[in-house]
Parts: sequence; C-alpha cells; structure tokens
Amino acid sequence: MSREKCILVEKSLAAPRPLPFRGANNSSFSLMCAAEGQLRKLVKNISLVLCFGAFPSICDGSSSPDAREIMQRSLAAVEKNSQAAHGYTFSSRVEKSEFDSGGRLKSKDIGSYDSVAIDGVIIQKLVAHNGRPLSSDEDRKENDRVRKLVDERKLETPQQKSKRLAELERQRVKEIAFNRELLDAFDFKLAGEEQIDGRLAWKVDATPRAGYQPHEMRTQMLPHFKGRVWIDRQDYCWSKVDAEAIDSVTIGFFLLRMEKGAHLAFSQLRFDGGVWLPRNSSIKALIRVGLLKKINLDQDVSFSNQRKLPPGSNVVTARPDER
Repeated sequence: MSREKCILVEKSLAAPRPLPFRGANNSSFSLMCAAEGQLRKLVKNISLVLCFGAFPSICDGSSSPDAREIMQRSLAAVEKNSQAAHGYTFSSRVEKSEFDSGGRLKSKDIGSYDSVAIDGVIIQKLVAHNGRPLSSDEDRKENDRVRKLVDERKLETPQQKSKRLAELERQRVKEIAFNRELLDAFDFKLAGEEQIDGRLAWKVDATPRAGYQPHEMRTQMLPHFKGRVWIDRQDYCWSKVDAEAIDSVTIGFFLLRMEKGAHLAFSQLRFDGGVWLPRNSSIKALIRVGLLKKINLDQDVSFSNQRKLPPGSNVVTARPDER
C-alpha cells in the first residue's frame, strides 16, 4: 500500500512573530518575552504529540490494531514525514487575547500573515493588524524585517550554512529522542470511532503512565497532560487532538508556570495527494510569570490558502522559540 504524507503542525517556515501584550513596563515586558519563549517551546513539544505523520497500513480490514501499536507505528514515521513540511506554505491568522482574573477581556491583538516570495526565498509576512491593512510606516518596517531575513539567507557563507544545517540536525535528533519517550510516558486506549470531515477516525485516549520517569528536561512536562487524538483510519494521520493539563506545569527554571486546566487543541485537513496540513491550533491557559504577573491567555491560530511551494524554493527556517 502506498505511503501517504502527513505534515507536522510545527512548520519550519519563518512564522508570525508573537504579538506583544500591551501596557507592560520594560522590565515586566522583557520577562514576559522570555516567558513566551518558554511557552512556545512547550507548545512545540506538545505539538510533537499532536501529529506524527502517516505510515503503511498495518491491518487488512478484518481487524484493527490496538492503540499502542497505532502510536508505535506513527512514531516510526516521524523522521520520514517531518521533511514534508518544507514543501508547503500557508496563510495564517493569529488572535491573542488576555483576560483579567474575572474573565473580562483586557487586550486583544490579531495579526494576519501570508507567505511571500522574494528572490526565490519564501517567508511569512504580516499583512494586516487588528483587521486593517498595515499603515505605510508599519508596512515599511515589516518589509525591512523580511528583506533582512531574505538577505541573511542569500548572503550566508558556506560556513554559516554548515552551522545552520548542523543546528537543524541537532534539533531533529532531539525531536526523535523526545518522540521515543512518548510510548513510555503514556497509556493509550481506543475510545471508539467518529466521522471527521467525512472520514472515519479512531479516537485514542492518552493518559500518563504510572511510574514513568522522564529522561530529559523537555519530557518532564509529559506526565502533566492527558489528551485525545482522532486518527484517520485510512491514512493513519491525525485529524485533531485535544490535550489538557491535569496539574500545573513549571517551565524554564520556574520562570513560567502553566496552571491545571490549560487546554491545547489542534486540527488538520487532508489535501490532494494524501497530504495533511494544519487547519487550526489553540491554547487556553492561566500562566504565571515568576512572581510578577498572571496571564489568562487565549490564543487561536487558523491556517488557510495551503499550497505547495514551487520547486527549488529557498525556505527561511525559524525555530518556534525564535518567532
């Protein structure tokens, strides 16, 4: 049976910059920027659980594999499918809201982004802010940012390119090591079937495994989450995922703590050729930043205009914690 492709949610395209929270003083704003970096690292780690890719059929239609077998086979496909993300681009809308302790809206920031090609380099560019096109000054600043990133890629020396590729390989190895711990960290249980976008999907519940001992820093957050994943029965890709923090999660040397009840969700669509691409991701969480601030955060990212890149496109890469 043919191998279908499935795209990881964490795109390696240069992604939208985090939209700043308004009204913060310089010191607390700097701390929040650092905290947001830690939060994006956590979201990246969670997203690795959300979508691993497709793999060859493992049943003949007369019987179904058990949940652990499904997960094990999907983990084996991570390395093969992760590179597929470089072949596609998209538009996105990032909406970030902050609420006070009473649940009243304090601030909202919305950024709309699109992929642009400059001198053969593909990069995400801010095209609208809070529902309106950029002003002349905002557009100039955004164009300067984009041009700088394009120039950095086009003008990099062989040594710089080698260093960049070595760092990407280091990240890939770390992600593989993270993935291999998932089967140790969770118990999996089939919870029935459901139609998702007209396609039948298994529902698989994941709960922390008793006695699991994390092997490295990033996996220390795994015992703090439970979730459900909907797995397409035909392609074995992940249609959607809902994950919830079952207790508080401390990140980055106590700089940031995500409280119990935090909710993360992700969904994706199947496109022609068997490719699965992100449709929506969201996070709702009460976050404590050191001893200075509480953030009641609601962030939603919707993806649209997914499309295949032209052959030979030079894609600017950026890790999620650099966005």
